[in-house]
Amino acid sequence: MRSTDRPVRKKKQDSAKAQSKANRLARKLKAEEEDVLDKAEALASDQEYLKEYLYMYKSLKRLVRQAKRDALSSGSGRAYYALCTLLSQQREVIADIRTMTDMSGQVDQLIQDVLQPFSQAVGQAILNSFYQLRTLAKETTTPKETKFAMDKIEEITKEMTRALQHSYDVAAANTQSILMGPSGVKSR
Repeated sequence: MRSTDRPVRKKKQDSAKAQSKANRLARKLKAEEEDVLDKAEALASDQEYLKEYLYMYKSLKRLVRQAKRDALSSGSGRAYYALCTLLSQQREVIADIRTMTDMSGQVDQLIQDVLQPFSQAVGQAILNSFYQLRTLAKETTTPKETKFAMDKIEEITKEMTRALQHSYDVAAANTQSILMGPSGVKSR
């Protein structure tokens, strides 16, 4: 056996291992990407950072295709190593996108399940107070005073409901901003 035979055989073994790893990573990546990317693209119109992640993903996808062509044409372990590295980076970007889209759903759920019921409960309390004050005004004032009191009670109630709506909008936007970052705020 010549000394030059050994490195060639080792090189072929390394290349085969790298090719096997690249194929394994590519299969895993394909399984993960479809659902995550569809979900992310639906949310991306409102979230600048998510658009950037989608751009990174698409760039990596092009680089992966080029690296795969290079690896297949050269058959070198280095080319397969580069391909595996790009595939790993692509998986990381997909994982980041998945985390962001899942968080967006959680933020929406928090707003719907916590802020909205709270706001509705306060609104109902304002409405109940409005009717109690109307009844009190009717029973304790003269007709002339009743008209004045009813108008003032209605005016005050409208101001309170506007303030409540504004507070709800601010709370929802702040919740979104705190949990998703300032660029994650959706227009409501």
